[in-house]
Amino acid sequence: YKYQFITLAGIHVNWYNTFKFAHAYARGEGMKHYVEMVQEPEFAAREMGYTFVSHQQEVGTGYFDEVTTVIQG
Repeated sequence: YKYQFITLAGIHVNWYNTFKFAHAYARGEGMKHYVEMVQEPEFAAREMGYTFVSHQQEVGTGYFDEVTTVIQG
């Protein structure tokens, strides 16, 4: 996690993109819109260092996997 100093810009980016997605979804584009406007650009952004396509690493599941392994032996 990194502190986002520009909170005003961050909230507007989040809300506007959520609105665009919901609007397209409601018009009937559904998951097609998600794949084209969210998922494909995320995968393409990996080349620039974007890591959330592997969101399990972002939320720390690796730690809990290790704890489970230790407990189970």
